[in-house]
Amino acid sequence: MEQDPEDRMFEYLLVFNIPKGGFYDKAVSLNMRIQEQSVLERDKRYYPHLTAILTCLNESKESQFIRFLRDVTDSISPFNVTLSGIKGFDYNSVIYVDIEDKKPVKAIVEKLKTKLNGIVKPYKSVKYNRTFEPRFMKDDLHITIEKHLEKILYDCFLTLLKSENHTFENFMIEQMILFKKPLGPYKNQKIAVFKFLGKSGDEYIQGSLFDR
Repeated sequence: MEQDPEDRMFEYLLVFNIPKGGFYDKAVSLNMRIQEQSVLERDKRYYPHLTAILTCLNESKESQFIRFLRDVTDSISPFNVTLSGIKGFDYNSVIYVDIEDKKPVKAIVEKLKTKLNGIVKPYKSVKYNRTFEPRFMKDDLHITIEKHLEKILYDCFLTLLKSENHTFENFMIEQMILFKKPLGPYKNQKIAVFKFLGKSGDEYIQGSLFDR
């Protein structure tokens, strides 16, 4: 039996990994507070992270995709992230923590976008009747606490959490993680880790951009 070509299409999610402890643990605690008050069935597998890329790709290009990602991440040095507080997107009822200085992350995402030009393209799915557009998260950088909340819960918790004047510890980002899943409502599986090795002589990536 011939395989459906669409069965070889997968979604790939590349994230900046947030180390456990400190902010990570506090984000998990806040997420649990919200989930306990929601009447909706929710995914309990909350994983604080910062999204870099979400794209659809034919599995036959996976090795090349990973190789190109590693070419970029090998050149990056670990850098510090400072957080600025809790905010919300009314659209999709998202409660999130904002990032104070987005320049380092934007620079890396732009570098990835340039490297992946020609590999990552929109994919029109007949099965799901939609087009999967590649998303490079340069202008919408945030760390989600919870999303798709009931409107009243979103309004109440956003007001409450802001009034509590939460402060968050800075943290170092030292690696990125790549996840993969079939198109549709399936779970992500971790398939690769990219440690920042700082091998490049690129002054912008290694130098003043990451000054503490």
